[in-house]
Amino acid sequence: MARNGSGVYAPPAADYPAVASTLIESTKFNNVIDDISTAMSGSIAADGQTTITANLPMNSKKFTGLANGSARTDSATLGQVQDGTANWVDGGGTADAITATYSPVITTLVDGQICCVRATAANATTTPTFSPNGLTARTIVKNGGTALVAGDIAADGHELILRYLLASTRWELINPATSVSALTAASATTATTANRVDSGEVTVTANATTGDIFAAAANSILWDDAGGAITTTAFPAASKAGMVRNCRCNGASKFTAGANFEIEGIPSGTTITLADKADFTVRAVTTTLFKMTYSVSGTFTATATAGFTTTPSTTAKYKCENGVVSLSIPINALTGTSNSTGFTVSGLPAVITPLTTKRSAAFQGLDNGGMVYCYPEILTNGTMTINMLGGATWTNSGSKRMDGSEISYLLP
Repeated sequence: MARNGSGVYAPPAADYPAVASTLIESTKFNNVIDDISTAMSGSIAADGQTTITANLPMNSKKFTGLANGSARTDSATLGQVQDGTANWVDGGGTADAITATYSPVITTLVDGQICCVRATAANATTTPTFSPNGLTARTIVKNGGTALVAGDIAADGHELILRYLLASTRWELINPATSVSALTAASATTATTANRVDSGEVTVTANATTGDIFAAAANSILWDDAGGAITTTAFPAASKAGMVRNCRCNGASKFTAGANFEIEGIPSGTTITLADKADFTVRAVTTTLFKMTYSVSGTFTATATAGFTTTPSTTAKYKCENGVVSLSIPINALTGTSNSTGFTVSGLPAVITPLTTKRSAAFQGLDNGGMVYCYPEILTNGTMTINMLGGATWTNSGSKRMDGSEISYLLP
């Protein structure tokens, strides 16, 4: 019966040859010897002669004392796996024709195969190749097939992780030194990639509705309205939401806020004029809804036109950022002799003129030699009236002035 199917051997009971004081029968003896021979032939020889004919269930036991595998069909030891040397080697060849000699020898390439190799130099071309164990050299790419750029293999010692794509017979570099592919000239002209292109400043001719800033192959736009005759109310659709354009005015440029063209701090239907060289940014909230933020600054001549025997004036500074206006008037610059109970300052540029009367915080002034507190009202005609707190009025004699002040208000 040899072994019983569970690994247990027992000789055939009916043929036990040895019985006390009885001659052993040759047939029975030979049957036992044959049975033992069959059982021994089914055992594993210690010297490696036996060819295993079925899987060996290890019953939660392990092989110990193994040597490292050296052929593809050998068992690997945990130490060999932990060391990671089966698919890693110090590379050879040249900077753009990398070779490697692995052990066990790689005889054929399969889809998804990973090879790790230490580079000997930085790549100088966009088409370096890799050849393991003398196999056909294949081109190395990155990011799903994009050509490398010089220096994607950084230098001698760069540890490269390469995965083989059988369908395209190429190696994919998993860890290039540059994480984003250099854009080709062809891709730079498409609207879908232009949002990330740094091609300097590109000129777009101003138009009421067709000034296509999102089709331009750059982030920086020169908005060309040298004639100052265009009022922009819309932009053509962007290829995708989230695209951003940073723009600079070439000439004073007008923009009207609307349902699909929001201007930060400006009501729908209102037109603003940005001065020459003013900056503005347009973001595609959706492909057809745009939001504009802007900043414009400059100087103007602030003149005290009413309330004085003369017309004192000074150079004031202004800044308007997303509908928030800040004015800076030099200290004691608007000083003169009073000839009426009023105090009016003119000269505000149109870009900072509000749609409704605005008031700002109080500051100090001088009335007929006495210190007073006053506040400005910014009118829709580009002038400011300087009023005293508490409803008092300026005297019509002596000196008057507004001390240097910082005035702020919202345009809407």
